[in-house]
Amino acid sequence: MFWNQFSEEKLIELEHTILSTLKVPYETFYVPIELKSGSEEKIWTISLNSESTKTPLVLVHGFAAGIGFWCRNLDDLSKDRPVYAMDLLGPWLIQRARSDIAIKFEDIIEDKSILPNYVYQCNAQNPTGERAAYSMIWGYGWSKNPMILRIDELEKEIPITLIFGSDTWMDISIGQKIKELRPDCSVDINIIDDSGHHLYSEKADEFNDIVITSCKLKDLNNDNDLKE
Repeated sequence: MFWNQFSEEKLIELEHTILSTLKVPYETFYVPIELKSGSEEKIWTISLNSESTKTPLVLVHGFAAGIGFWCRNLDDLSKDRPVYAMDLLGPWLIQRARSDIAIKFEDIIEDKSILPNYVYQCNAQNPTGERAAYSMIWGYGWSKNPMILRIDELEKEIPITLIFGSDTWMDISIGQKIKELRPDCSVDINIIDDSGHHLYSEKADEFNDIVITSCKLKDLNNDNDLKE
C-alpha cells in the first residue's frame, strides 16, 4: 500500500516559495490539451519575458521534478528571450527521486523542508506518465527506440548542443557518437567539470552561459536567413 497525501494547494504553495527566489516577473498557468484517447488534461506552465521576439527557449524537467527546479536558471535565461517551462503530465513515483537534490538549493532556499516536500507533492499525483513511460523503456530508463538510432534523420540545419556533467552517471561518449553521425552538422559538446547529472543546479552559471550562447547562435542564424 502506498500512502498518499497529495495536495494541489500545498504543491502550489511550495512552488510559490521556490519561485519567490526569482528576480524577474513570471506568469504561471495551465495549458489545456486533449490526448489521443479523448481525455482532456492540462499542463502547468511558467513563462518569462514572453513579449520578446527572440527565439523562445522551452525547458523540460527530468523525472521526479517540476518547474521549480529551474529556479537557478530562469532569471539568466530569460534576460533577452521568451522562456517557457512545463511540468510533464503524470510524474514518476516519489521512490525514484534522488535524495540529494534538495541539498543543491540550500543556499537560496533557507527552509530545508521546502524542496523535499515539493518533490513529494510533484510525484504523489496519479502516475499516468509513469504508465506511459513503461511502454517506451526497458528496465530502469533504457529506451526501446533510442534517439541515437534516428539522430541522423534530423534536418541538417538544426544545430545540437549537448551538456554533460563530468561526473554524471550517463554515458558521455554518446556526444561524440552523435557528432560522428552528423558530420556536416553543428554538434557542440560541453562537459562541465566537477558536476554530476543535475548540472543545471550544481553549476548553474556555467550551464546558463552555454545555453545562452547556443540560443544567440540560433538567433544569428535566423537573422541571416531573413537577410537572404
